[in-house]
Amino acid sequence: MEEIRRTKGKVLNRDQIKYIAVILMALNHIASIFLKEGTVAFLMLRNLGYFTAPVMCYFLVEGYYYTHSRKQYGQRLLLFALLSQIPFQIAFGEGQSWRLVRGNMILTLFICFLILVCLDERHVLPAAVLIFLTAFCDWGMSAPLMVILFRNARMNQKKRMRDFFIVSLVLFEEGYMEAAGTVGIRILYAFWECSAVLLAGLVIVYLYNGKKGSSGSEFSRWFFYIFYPAHLLLLGVMRLTMLV
Repeated sequence: MEEIRRTKGKVLNRDQIKYIAVILMALNHIASIFLKEGTVAFLMLRNLGYFTAPVMCYFLVEGYYYTHSRKQYGQRLLLFALLSQIPFQIAFGEGQSWRLVRGNMILTLFICFLILVCLDERHVLPAAVLIFLTAFCDWGMSAPLMVILFRNARMNQKKRMRDFFIVSLVLFEEGYMEAAGTVGIRILYAFWECSAVLLAGLVIVYLYNGKKGSSGSEFSRWFFYIFYPAHLLLLGVMRLTMLV
């Protein structure tokens, strides 16, 4: 607790960081749905959105250990995971197909919540099964990796930054393997691929003051839950309209 109380120079609260994250997430989704893959605009907006998942995972861990009711916290995640799946399908389904693409990000976070429960109860095998299930969801496998790392590094600033660096290395490798061209081009592409994760780490470790937010934090809490399915539904309807 002593470390979190040291807020000198830390100017952002939890809600402010989340607002940044949802804006970048929306830009990522706009790029993924409407822009041509491989263009400069596509790469810039898509990769900026990689800031969001680490932030979501970090605050999931924080919320899990500081919430007044884990049961209610889990229920909210499950409710909005279910509410988000159809908008997620509409936004990211191929053409006008209703074929399941993958589970949405809130579903991933709900599974990660269950992983935290299992780890705290020392149920290793169920936790492993849940980690495998995330492979069928958005940010699958990477999200539980982040959640487990952040769980183990709670209250330790040096370990937290190390963990963001580990996740960025995973994305760097993926980006390097995905890119085409010379070694130099592939390294630059991979670095850009992981830069938003490093930025998220810097913001959390060096700018986050440990505070929830302003007096309107109750509004903010529900806004973050509602925004996810609402913006996906809007983008999905726009996408389907363009296909007609």
